[in-house]
Amino acid sequence: MPYASQAADEEIIIRIDGRALDLKGNTPFITNGTTFIPLRLISESLGYKVDWDGETKL
Repeated sequence: MPYASQAADEEIIIRIDGRALDLKGNTPFITNGTTFIPLRLISESLGYKVDWDGETKL
């Protein structure tokens, strides 16, 4: 399956309640025109609890 991936040309700043979120090295990227962002980091910043079950990989 061919695909194209590239780093964002400009720095992407994600703001929550007006504050810039520290992405902690999880740089957003663009693949086939779709921007991918670190969902876990953003979800936890919004107060959600995110768990990973290594056995089921969910």
